[in-house]
Amino acid sequence: MKYFPNLSTAFRLLIGLSLGFSLLAWLTTDLNYTEFVDFFDLSIQSIALSLTCVVISGVISAYRWQFLFPDPGKPKFRRLFMVENTGIGLNSIAPIRILAEPVQFSYIAIKDKYDGASVIASLIIGRMIDLTVTLTTIGLGLLLSPTPTKLDDGFWTGIGILSVATLTVIAISLSLDRWKWIQKFPVLINYVNVWKKLFYRPKRLIIILLLTNIKWILLGISAWIISEQMNLEIHIIQLYVMILVINIVGSLLPGLPSGLGPFEFATTVVLGLYGISKEASFAFGLVTHGIFFAPPIVIAIANILIYGPPLLKWGNIYKKTPPDSLKNTK
Repeated sequence: MKYFPNLSTAFRLLIGLSLGFSLLAWLTTDLNYTEFVDFFDLSIQSIALSLTCVVISGVISAYRWQFLFPDPGKPKFRRLFMVENTGIGLNSIAPIRILAEPVQFSYIAIKDKYDGASVIASLIIGRMIDLTVTLTTIGLGLLLSPTPTKLDDGFWTGIGILSVATLTVIAISLSLDRWKWIQKFPVLINYVNVWKKLFYRPKRLIIILLLTNIKWILLGISAWIISEQMNLEIHIIQLYVMILVINIVGSLLPGLPSGLGPFEFATTVVLGLYGISKEASFAFGLVTHGIFFAPPIVIAIANILIYGPPLLKWGNIYKKTPPDSLKNTK
């Protein structure tokens, strides 16, 4: 039987394709192509070094993910590295970027038969910690080095909205078990227990926050290597903060397959605030976009060829009883 997407999926695809083409049309309008092409004259060594930073960042991220699972019986590090990058890789080539977590859940919970609630909690906690670290860094960066325009209010508004959303998710996740009707859903009880078990271990939480910072700093260094090759006149700290902003904007907006359009648009607009030309910003966006997502895409292809495609089914999360590692968290 042929597969036909439902109206909601079709609408999202249409929005992603339309917005992606519109942003690319804006980016290529009045572009000096001679100057634009010159920015791609990069050395193989700089590209290799930049890619290396991205891969190491992925290793750190997978190591951090392992810390988000309760003891004992954590998934193996190598498995998490392959699965996390498979989710990122498949998500990055989709017009609507909602595939990462379902793909990662599919491999760990369904194929590997790990407790579904623990997997969901680890994924959500990871995203919340990413947002907490990136928003805090962006806020500190804007305080120490405001943008040379009047758009700071827009940045602060965005930070405020995302911060409220993050705190809301954290508060709900830690207090769900106080609601009596939750007792009817063991999966939600397991989910809350994972959160509480982590917050009862502050040393582990500190390690996770440290690993998260290292993960993002490595991506910042990767982008800085490219910016140095392109002779972009921007301080490394400012660039790092702007890379975090670009990643958030690029991940929120739908676009063409591989996320083409939103990432480059965000790069061009944000770096333009510091007086960097449209040609340089657009070229920088294309190169960093390729470097950031090439390793996950390659790993995703390898993982699918070796272990098969993900099984996007959700029934496995409904456990009758929590695993031993989640009991007696209070």
